[in-house]
Amino acid sequence: LSPERAQSKAIEGALRIDRPERKLDAKLAIDAATLQDKAVAFPRLAVDVDLKQGALGVRGTIGGPASIDLAQSRVAAPKIVGSFDVTGPALPSGGVKLAVSGGADADWSRQTATTQLAARLDESNIQARAKVARFAPLAVSFDLQADRLDVDRYFPPKPKVASTPPAPPAQPVAAAPASSAPAAEAPIDLSALKGLTADGSIRIGALKVARIEASNVAVNLKAAGGRLDANPLSANLYQGTLAGAASVNANDNGYGLRAQLANVAVGPLVRDIAERDVLEGRGNVTLDVRAQGTTPSALKRSLAGSGALAVRDGAVKGVNLADILRRAKAALGSRSAVDEVARGGEKTDFTELTATFAIRDGVARNDDLAAKSPFLRVAGEGSIDIGAAAMDYLVKATVVDTSGGQGGRDLDQLRGITVPVRLVGPFDRVAYKVDVAALAADVAKQEVTRRLEEKLGAKPGSGGAIGDALRGIFGGKR
Repeated sequence: LSPERAQSKAIEGALRIDRPERKLDAKLAIDAATLQDKAVAFPRLAVDVDLKQGALGVRGTIGGPASIDLAQSRVAAPKIVGSFDVTGPALPSGGVKLAVSGGADADWSRQTATTQLAARLDESNIQARAKVARFAPLAVSFDLQADRLDVDRYFPPKPKVASTPPAPPAQPVAAAPASSAPAAEAPIDLSALKGLTADGSIRIGALKVARIEASNVAVNLKAAGGRLDANPLSANLYQGTLAGAASVNANDNGYGLRAQLANVAVGPLVRDIAERDVLEGRGNVTLDVRAQGTTPSALKRSLAGSGALAVRDGAVKGVNLADILRRAKAALGSRSAVDEVARGGEKTDFTELTATFAIRDGVARNDDLAAKSPFLRVAGEGSIDIGAAAMDYLVKATVVDTSGGQGGRDLDQLRGITVPVRLVGPFDRVAYKVDVAALAADVAKQEVTRRLEEKLGAKPGSGGAIGDALRGIFGGKR
């Protein structure tokens, strides 16, 4: 091969790797070389691949014409065409089909390259452009567009989320033998970010990933110094919108997320992200969180930041406050507390709910929950352990209108009384407790106040007038 002369016969090659974890058969076919405008041209260069990597199989071919300009230090492959079949137990039945076409060229003296590719992955049409400004360390700019992409299709399916907590077993179940040690978590490998410099954009018409379905996804990506930033990040999802930014830092295994979700359907969102069916309604969610760690559990334990929630016309699932209050009312004559596990299918309706959270070491603390329903006003405070999927929460429910709403007519005796309900335990087995003795004392106080109002002719609820009357009766003394 030289700028003045090129001659060869057709070239064939084969590569075989046979190991327990990997088996590869690859064949290379290169047509006889010719000289075209001082460039060495190969009418066709093709590679056939048959790879077995564990349970994953890849079989296919890729190739096209290629040329090498030795004087200009350039190589070009203007018409690349390829197709691959990928099979594996985690993939859909029949496997995955990938077809690619496009072109590429490179200048090895300047360490630059450009490529344009069109791909069809199952039902997804993908267009990609990339420009390499430096081979080592790699520096690249890119643009990727896809009409649709279902990432979940290529991973093992997760179990469906139960809409109600499971019922307790009728008979004791023998404990399974304990394993000698818990299974070790696979570490999250971020080494690919180190030494990478990249800047580009991704646009996807319809995306499904980790059960989350979104449309009009747009994100700008920038990688440098071992850090990857997605900013800005926007999408339409769950009948609302998302705007935010995210980051990953390979230097300290750190992650960050800022997100504002506006007018979203909260129920499907929580089910898909947290795999818990605990909330219904529409509203706004704000998150500003960060985490650090090399495993998923370490990330949950280190989660820190803040969040806010404002939801309307919905329900909290798993607990029925109206039913709890009725049980508390029925127990007023006893000294025992109402202490039970919430039953499946229960929920508490609300017209509006707001709350803010401070998150530290994987535990979200809330001190300002406020919710309203046609007959209840609810305040709450407590903590939610995100990693353990458990809560320790105090709800203070006050009956304000017994004429309507979720069974309000049965609670006239508790009108105006604040009933404290403590919720403790895992999300799918929340236990609640009401201190009936304290509740009975409040009911007694309310009854005494009512009778004094009647005797003194004061308006209902005019505590100040009652105090003035009593001071008059007892000579100004309290």
